[in-house]
Amino acid sequence: MAPTRLPTRLRAWLLRTFAGRTAAESGWDEPAMPAVARSGTFRVGELTVTASSLGVRATGINRPSIVYEVRVTREGDARSWSSKYGLDPKDDSPEAAAEMALNELDQIWRDREGWAAQATEGMSEDEAEAMLDSPILGRDLRAADWIGPQLDELRPGRESRGGWLPG
Repeated sequence: MAPTRLPTRLRAWLLRTFAGRTAAESGWDEPAMPAVARSGTFRVGELTVTASSLGVRATGINRPSIVYEVRVTREGDARSWSSKYGLDPKDDSPEAAAEMALNELDQIWRDREGWAAQATEGMSEDEAEAMLDSPILGRDLRAADWIGPQLDELRPGRESRGGWLPG
């Protein structure tokens, strides 16, 4: 029986992936963050916004982020939308993640071209075209169509409070 080639392939992948990186470049300077699962559910008009922590994520030289999955539903509507947001550990809160999601949906609703330009910044023309045709961005556009009108109704309160969530 021939020996397995997995260790050789694994070694080659590791060498390609991490070639030339020093130990200092492979980590970060900040202390390790505890993985605390936090979540929050917020009523914003007819919308229910749930932000659930998925824990700390970091790889290689990337700084750690607290990743939240934010889900938005509307009262009396079977549709839902969700997306993931990475927060700096210093800014970790379900409220901040929920605000980020609602701000993004509001931007899509009110300024699709500006949002698309921001989402494809730094990409080649082919990459940008592929990104804009992706099912994920299409899902975001469709969600903005049914969430955006509710955000329009809530905008005056947002401007006076400084955020979407009730204070």
